[in-house]
Amino acid sequence: MKEPLAPDVSEPVIPEAPDFGISASSSGNNTGPAFDDANTERVMDGIAITGGDFYIKRNNANNWTYYYTGYTGKNAWYNAAAIANGTSVPSGGTLPASASSRGSSAIPVTSSGMINGFQRLVTNNATAGTMLSNGKFLYSRTGSNNPSGRLGEFAHLDLHGGADVNDQLTGLKTAASGLSNENLILNAYGDALSKVNSSYTTASIFSGTGNSLTATTAGANAQTWINSGTIIGEGSNISITNSYDHDRQSHHRAVVINTGDITLQPYEDNGTKYEAYNAGFVVSNDIHYHSPSDNSDPRQQTLYNAGNMTSYTKKQQRCSF
Repeated sequence: MKEPLAPDVSEPVIPEAPDFGISASSSGNNTGPAFDDANTERVMDGIAITGGDFYIKRNNANNWTYYYTGYTGKNAWYNAAAIANGTSVPSGGTLPASASSRGSSAIPVTSSGMINGFQRLVTNNATAGTMLSNGKFLYSRTGSNNPSGRLGEFAHLDLHGGADVNDQLTGLKTAASGLSNENLILNAYGDALSKVNSSYTTASIFSGTGNSLTATTAGANAQTWINSGTIIGEGSNISITNSYDHDRQSHHRAVVINTGDITLQPYEDNGTKYEAYNAGFVVSNDIHYHSPSDNSDPRQQTLYNAGNMTSYTKKQQRCSF
């Protein structure tokens, strides 16, 4: 009789904590829907981007240049008109074809506002609090390569309140209607929101799938940002999102959903390579503290990935708190 062989068990790979500082700025609280507004604190805010090709560069902390073609979208949630490069799109309206292109690689648009994130969501509106990004974005940043520098986010997500889940879902169905990935978007939303829970409230409960998705129990109000398109971040000291909490209502929650493709990759500019100190989803510890009577503990942050997140850069984190 032979002794049994010992099992061949691979040692688990223990992820290492990042050896660079992950911090992001938390300022810029004005709110309002925008398809393209380069003169305030964001360019895009609280709308549904249903298509388009966007080329964006962060030149320093808050200055941006960009251009785009084939831009389509809907003002799906706000009860107010959305700014769109000198025109406006009414509540429930669609971005006109005349606003589908702006700038070029030779002559891009230059921002004049103090913009922390190209996309932004600040929920001060009880019926809004949602954003869908279903375009193709190339986001570049140079001039950093700093292990202790602030990350420059693509999407700036400031929790000031939450929208009712039923209102969110109604607008999302309108926004996603007719898209090839409509069911993926709606199913990811239902699955992610069903995980929002705390000692203060219950999770939302959904039935059905795709366009038949229904919130049978609304649960917590939420601020929800969804990427269902493509985002390529190239360079150094960048993050895809920066989430933080400036809210005092215990039943409000922040949700970040990816059901598309996110990539972090190097960028070379005039012989200098920028390729490190990047992150996917970031939750900042820069919160407003209130008092125990305000239920002032930090609000729940749900980071949900049902898509692809790939990095080709050094010293990066997919999710960081």
